[in-house]
Amino acid sequence: MPFSSVQQIIDRVSRDVRQILDSSSSTDQPVLIDYTNRIQLQLLREARWRFLLSNPFQFVTIPGYTDYWIGATGANPTTIYSLTAVTQSTGGNATYTGNNLEFLAAGVTCTIAGFVNGVNNGTFVVTSATPTTVVLNNTAAIAETHTGTLSVVMPDTASNITNFGEVKAGTVFDRTNFLRLYPTDEPPLGPGFNSLNRPKLYRDDQNTPGVFSIYPPAQAPYVIEFRYFFAKPQLALVTDTLIIPNDYLDVVVAGVNWFGNLYLRENYNDAQMWKQIYAEGIQGMKRDANLFPRGNEFMAPDPATQARTQVIPIGLDSGIETSLP
Repeated sequence: MPFSSVQQIIDRVSRDVRQILDSSSSTDQPVLIDYTNRIQLQLLREARWRFLLSNPFQFVTIPGYTDYWIGATGANPTTIYSLTAVTQSTGGNATYTGNNLEFLAAGVTCTIAGFVNGVNNGTFVVTSATPTTVVLNNTAAIAETHTGTLSVVMPDTASNITNFGEVKAGTVFDRTNFLRLYPTDEPPLGPGFNSLNRPKLYRDDQNTPGVFSIYPPAQAPYVIEFRYFFAKPQLALVTDTLIIPNDYLDVVVAGVNWFGNLYLRENYNDAQMWKQIYAEGIQGMKRDANLFPRGNEFMAPDPATQARTQVIPIGLDSGIETSLP
């Protein structure tokens, strides 16, 4: 699907206003870039356009992990916890004391650093955790009271998504078990919930962009699939590319022409004409989007052979409906 650059848009606008606005001048160019940005943002707010929807993405879960990095490859973050002590190894495990450790699920790999005795440092796997303690599979730990750190690197899914807006509702699946995952706003914690061995919920937290969370942490490798809406970019350079496809290039140009004629303050009638063309273009975009709302392959029943059902609400505010043939 082809897309235009900002330069291509403002060149067309310059021609439409008979070069009164120069798309290459230091005076007019910043104005036209700003108008192009504002028109694109207006159009993107009009609807959840299908051209803003990504292809399906998939990643494989790692036992014990809740959070997965879907952002730019190699930029996955590290979470660091503070530790204050470690016990002597018993039965092949050692207990480390710290704060906020309940988020560490069994199976997570972590790195310990900062203790005086070298055997207390290294890379280990979590066996269990409480808010103040975490049990690791360190077979050689020596009892020590000292400040240390526990680091967990978020798994990188290699999705390399740099234009993430938000997950599209209803598109998150556990493809291994052929089950849908449902959204949650909070991290559901607790031993009862974590005892489940497959993810059931997901969280798309706008405060942590690039992080995709699933609950409870999977106890086996599962294939998770999702789709997302692109973020709405800001256009600031002539080399920036619009995310509105060229099928609607005329709508963008009409909108910038409208703003451009208002800026010139020379011909109010031209401004009103382009405003009307722009508004009609938006309606055309919506008509295209709604022409096949269930997909191009959807075929409705033949009204000549299928009885029509009329939906009649019961009461104005009851929210209850009944169907009559």
